[in-house]
Amino acid sequence: MKLLLAAILLALFALASNVAAQNIDIIDSSVNVTTSSTTILAAPAYQPRLIYVQNDSDTVIYCNLRGNAAVLNAGTRLNANGGFFFFDAPGTVPRTAITCIHGGTGNKLVLINVGQ
Repeated sequence: MKLLLAAILLALFALASNVAAQNIDIIDSSVNVTTSSTTILAAPAYQPRLIYVQNDSDTVIYCNLRGNAAVLNAGTRLNANGGFFFFDAPGTVPRTAITCIHGGTGNKLVLINVGQ
């Protein structure tokens, strides 16, 4: 029994050591969000492996993750001064356009990272 367990552990170790680390190319950008619905990320032609969006402004921003127009006080809220959302689990990363809006004045910056 011990010999069988040792053989299984040795096989698992060999399998794990052959798995190469996967590199992810990150594309970073920034977009000014306005008081009307603004597309911050167009629907990608491929399935992104991760999406990270951060609010770099002093105003709350609301985002729609389903490709529809963003609406104030609805959808995903990005708190002022660093609020963010992050998707990286398989099956959770949106494949639709992401739109955002704010209720303040002027332009408000969001930072975007997409991994492929």
